[in-house]
Amino acid sequence: MPPTLPGKLPVQRIRRGTVPYRAHSPSRSPIYFGPDDSRPPTHRFHAPDGGYKTCFLGRSEEAAFVEGVLHGPVPAQLVSRATIEQRAIAEIHVVETINVVPLYGEYLIRVGATAAVTHGEDYVLSQDWGKAIHDHPQRLDAILYTSRHDETTFSIALFGRARHKIVEGPSTPLVVSDVRTLLLLKRYGLGLTP
Repeated sequence: MPPTLPGKLPVQRIRRGTVPYRAHSPSRSPIYFGPDDSRPPTHRFHAPDGGYKTCFLGRSEEAAFVEGVLHGPVPAQLVSRATIEQRAIAEIHVVETINVVPLYGEYLIRVGATAAVTHGEDYVLSQDWGKAIHDHPQRLDAILYTSRHDETTFSIALFGRARHKIVEGPSTPLVVSDVRTLLLLKRYGLGLTP
């Protein structure tokens, strides 16, 4: 059953000039709103009926890394060089303020949610919440939530109607010998396989 949201949702703003990040395949644009029309909704805040597209961003490089590289139900303690080097991390520049619904901490209870919406295994539940927020009369741009594999970082599920509020910035491939990549691996205690 779709959630019943309060008439007024809490709102936070991600200001113009802010730089979120996105982990992506270097062969594709980092700004991707999905799923493709040929694919069913598979990620947490995708539209269950395909009625809108969603782009997932990290508020930090760490959030982009855990959500875009280490995604999956349970991240492994070992990661292959190929997995790392098949990704890049791009800056995404906010060019117009993004109005987000915060779905974390004390905001969960304010909207009638639990952490199951943002961290649970039931993506149908998350997609129903995403649709309810997308369709809410306030017409907010995105959902801000803590990353599933690192609750100290935040992710953004940006709805397609706010596509004009972001532009692509520089993108840097992840290279195992690069200091930034090594620091990310160290942060998460990850070992490398060939």
